[in-house]
Amino acid sequence: MRFLPLILILLIPACGQRGADDKDSQIVKTPSVEQFKKLIANNPVVLVDFQATWCGPCKMMKPIVQDLERDYRGRLLVVEVDVDERPELADEYGISSLPTFLMFRGGKAGERILGAPPRIDLVRLIETSLK
Repeated sequence: MRFLPLILILLIPACGQRGADDKDSQIVKTPSVEQFKKLIANNPVVLVDFQATWCGPCKMMKPIVQDLERDYRGRLLVVEVDVDERPELADEYGISSLPTFLMFRGGKAGERILGAPPRIDLVRLIETSLK
């Protein structure tokens, strides 16, 4: 038991560093409603991350979403919508829990994932949508 805190201290920095640098991120952040409509209409595949700054699971998912944006750049557009800044979009798409990941294909809303899923679940969602 004595060594458990040391192990946790060693693991925490590694978890926090992955995907932490979003300087090169091309995630579109909280567009206006009009911009949002154009983005989903003009891009074949769009992953929308409905989240909020105060949401713990949303913060936990941020590095994963950033990594996925880099991994699928050029084939997938990632849009982040802060529901506190754009409540009308949350209402329109029936967002009632955070985070919610909603996939758009051909301008139409499709499958959604609620909560903080494992990375592999988002990868499957993306891969299925890209087919």
